[in-house]
Amino acid sequence: MLKSFLIEKISQNKTIKTPNLKGLVALLRAVENDGKHCADEALLAGVAFGSGVIQLTQNLGQTNELGMQILVNSSLTLVGPIAISFIIVARLTPAWINQKYLSAEENIVKIIIPAGLGGSLLNLYLFWAAVLGGVLMSTRRDFAGEFRDVLDYLQPISLAHSCLETSIYTSMAATWALVETAKGRKAGKDKELVTSSILVHTFAIIMLLKILIQFISQHGLRI
Repeated sequence: MLKSFLIEKISQNKTIKTPNLKGLVALLRAVENDGKHCADEALLAGVAFGSGVIQLTQNLGQTNELGMQILVNSSLTLVGPIAISFIIVARLTPAWINQKYLSAEENIVKIIIPAGLGGSLLNLYLFWAAVLGGVLMSTRRDFAGEFRDVLDYLQPISLAHSCLETSIYTSMAATWALVETAKGRKAGKDKELVTSSILVHTFAIIMLLKILIQFISQHGLRI
């Protein structure tokens, strides 16, 4: 009696845990796939931005220390989240449109959540690539010292906030892309028209969200 009860419980646990494990594997694969599609662009954008900021501050006669502070703050609060969101939308929209019909739960696990997690990870890529670009462009020529300075005034809460903000943008962009794709299929629209509409509307949504976050932060609240 006890043996049959234990066998039944073990079989129930296997039945419950297996789908969860499969879902986790599918989620991680989706995040990895999104990262592979967008990592190169994120790294290039980071290096270009970082080197550009330092060159600009040097042309204005400012110190390298001030230039790196501007680079870190602008990358975390403005350029990183916006640039990564645009990169993800531009690179992944065709894949989202060509995705076969999925249930609402599958869309969340395979597209929306990976877009959010991938956005956060790519934001880190862009940030450190920007720091690298800034250090390489610096006239100080003390690479180790530059990185130590960055770590000294880099606040972990600001980095986490930047990644969270990016995740919000990319998740919203993916959700909107799925909505527009479903509407386009019902209306029989060409994929090119649907893609164009998604790009325009998601860019507008991201900018509106950024304005909202800036407005709230300016008045003493943090998201």
